[in-house]
Amino acid sequence: MTSTSRAAIAAALLLAFASAAEAAPITRSFTLTDGASEVLVSPSNGVLMWRTDGEPDNAFLLAHFLRGAGDAQERTLRSFFGAAPEGEIARNAATLSWRSETLAADLEIVLRGSAPGMGRSSLARTLTLTNLADSPLSLVLFDYVDIDGVFDQRDPKDRTRLAAPGVLETVNATRPELIFRTRFSPTPEAWEIGNWLDLYFKFIVDRDGPTTLSSSPAIGTWFPEDSVGDQAAAFSWSLTLAPGESARFVTVSERIVPEPAALSLLGLGLFGLALARSRAQKPCGWSASQARSASVLSRPSTALRCGNRPNRSITTRCRTA
Repeated sequence: MTSTSRAAIAAALLLAFASAAEAAPITRSFTLTDGASEVLVSPSNGVLMWRTDGEPDNAFLLAHFLRGAGDAQERTLRSFFGAAPEGEIARNAATLSWRSETLAADLEIVLRGSAPGMGRSSLARTLTLTNLADSPLSLVLFDYVDIDGVFDQRDPKDRTRLAAPGVLETVNATRPELIFRTRFSPTPEAWEIGNWLDLYFKFIVDRDGPTTLSSSPAIGTWFPEDSVGDQAAAFSWSLTLAPGESARFVTVSERIVPEPAALSLLGLGLFGLALARSRAQKPCGWSASQARSASVLSRPSTALRCGNRPNRSITTRCRTA
């Protein structure tokens, strides 16, 4: 056998091996990186961690759930199809694919990160559903979003709102200049923002059976309205796919940090607000030290104002592959 023939056979074997490797089920969690950002992805549960510049987790769980006609509850894609996905994993992107006799689901995840120190990052998730059956297929799709502005299990200080139809925002009292904005396309039919544990029991543990979202709070209203805490949100779409029809759902989450000039203006604004409030709270004839003492004594405790988040160890199952 000539050296040319040996080389050709070796190349063919390597190509066959690579193709087989790409088609193998993805059963373990993996990490995507770009710039100073990284995400941890579980093929069973979705995105479990999103970190930028080495700061604590900004995402606890970003995951899709599906419910078919007549199903008793919605399930993760892994559970809905009853098998691990096949797919391809690159440095900052991955494609996960599931197939059954009636439905195909293809999930693309792309991470974009800025240079170290800039603090910006975006995470795009695109889910395509295709009807493989010979008859119409009815489904309800949910997108579960739990983003922590600044992760602090002992003293969470987040607030979340639907800023506009299909636009979710999360801010944190510790880092008011930092905004997490998530956009959904197409616009969801229903939404619900609430305490993270309430939604955890609706989806992860699923104690309520088939979930119907309440479309609350109203657009533009922060949750909690007059305090801070730890929230999650869920969005839903009802769809009926004709034979061979596909539907595409795009969710883009951004970690937004203002430019230095804008940050300076924000700092001046916050300083002015604090100064005005301190003047308004200082009773006539009191000294500055007396006013500060009265302010401290009258301020509600952090535990009463925010509440302490239960230990997230109960959610360990979500972080495993």
